[in-house]
Amino acid sequence: MIEDAAEAFYSKYKNSFLGTFGDIGCFSFSPNKIITTGQGGLIVTNNKKISKFIKMFKNQGRSEIGTGGDDNHKIRGTNLRLTNLQAAIGLSQLKKLESRAKKLRSHYLFYKKNLNKKFKLFHFRDEELPLWTDVHVEKRDKLLSYLNHKKIDCRKFWRPMSQQKSYNVKVKNFNFFNNLFWLPSSFNLDNSKKNYICKTLNNYKS
Repeated sequence: MIEDAAEAFYSKYKNSFLGTFGDIGCFSFSPNKIITTGQGGLIVTNNKKISKFIKMFKNQGRSEIGTGGDDNHKIRGTNLRLTNLQAAIGLSQLKKLESRAKKLRSHYLFYKKNLNKKFKLFHFRDEELPLWTDVHVEKRDKLLSYLNHKKIDCRKFWRPMSQQKSYNVKVKNFNFFNNLFWLPSSFNLDNSKKNYICKTLNNYKS
């Protein structure tokens, strides 16, 4: 089983980290994640056979690196390695992981406390990390236009893959995502900015 934990780094379920329940766990290190290397990600497994295959697959099918003309491509693979510079950037951020997690939780709790009830926030348990604060509201696009005018930048929720033309999957009555968006959640967001965001949202008349 491959567990997609791309946006769940450092979150837990019943005292176990997400990404460790399947045979393979996948994490993303793109710029909007708690740890970033610019792009790329991480695969975790405790299966030696799977680990050996992944190491070869990401290294163009080779079990060794940089042997020159004696390179032996044992399987078909691709070039999916992080550079040393990317790895160094990612490793350096591990020192900030706990403080960043605390910051993201404080954002979520602040919004939860200060926004009025017409904004329905997704619930996060204490052991889950709210990478973003997800909100459900009627007439989302009209609200986002208003917020943009007020210099508050929010993002629309991802459209489900079933709604993408390339997959062409027909799912009836599956349009709730049109009412979802993410509130600002930068690590640099302080309480004065969050106060302004909450006040602006609470004053909004749909």
